[in-house]
Amino acid sequence: MHTRTPRLWIAVTVTAVVVVLVYLMQWLIAPPGGTADYSFQTAAGVLHFGVLPEAIPLVVLLAAVVALPWRRDTLFEADTPRRSWWLVVPVLLFVLIWVKYPFTDIALDVPGLASLALWALCIGLLEELLIRGVLLTGLRVHVSELVAYVVSTLAFAVIHAGNVFNGQEIGDTIGQIVLSVGMGSVLYVSRRVTGTLIVPVVLHAMWDFSVFSLPDDFDGTGPAGILLLATVALAVVGGIPAAIVVARRRGNPLRAASSHVV
Repeated sequence: MHTRTPRLWIAVTVTAVVVVLVYLMQWLIAPPGGTADYSFQTAAGVLHFGVLPEAIPLVVLLAAVVALPWRRDTLFEADTPRRSWWLVVPVLLFVLIWVKYPFTDIALDVPGLASLALWALCIGLLEELLIRGVLLTGLRVHVSELVAYVVSTLAFAVIHAGNVFNGQEIGDTIGQIVLSVGMGSVLYVSRRVTGTLIVPVVLHAMWDFSVFSLPDDFDGTGPAGILLLATVALAVVGGIPAAIVVARRRGNPLRAASSHVV
């Protein structure tokens, strides 16, 4: 028996516990009226109602990952990254996010912006380490790479459905689920073709920061609206096909190294 072989039951347990903890923290540390109607316009508000509910589950997740004998597999690909034209999809996402920043309007000072960036980083690290780190790694030993990608990406989308309990409109939640499938696909590709979880963490944090930077009265129009729509289209139309091709062509880096299932 290889003690470093990822265990699916451990991956699922860690994922479930952390997700429940996230929603519990959001419920216990919720601003008046819920996060959907709260305006994060001060550093204190962002740190208390944004960063804190994410930071506590993140610390728990980091402790769990450190304890895993297969922790390296959650952070790095087992095989050597090879050049792939599909890397253009994450690169285009990176460009679109950066281009959109000048068209945002944030009524925050420097400490407020720093707290907003910290919030985005906490979310990016938490969700990527959990979904495309622990869960994806646990799935890989038991199923094909394509199935592992599909299941982990759907899990990524489903956990965002819980935002409806924070006061988010059902229509907006459905749109976020669809976007999460596309964005999760791009983030999967970025991990698979670069060989590290660091890249999807950075992309995820950048995307969240760009969304947080939109004004409260943003109506989807203007240059920011066009760029946002282009980003969503890239994630859904480009990310999903890219992920499917990469998963099928690259195969499963862990299953080939482990012939048994525990």
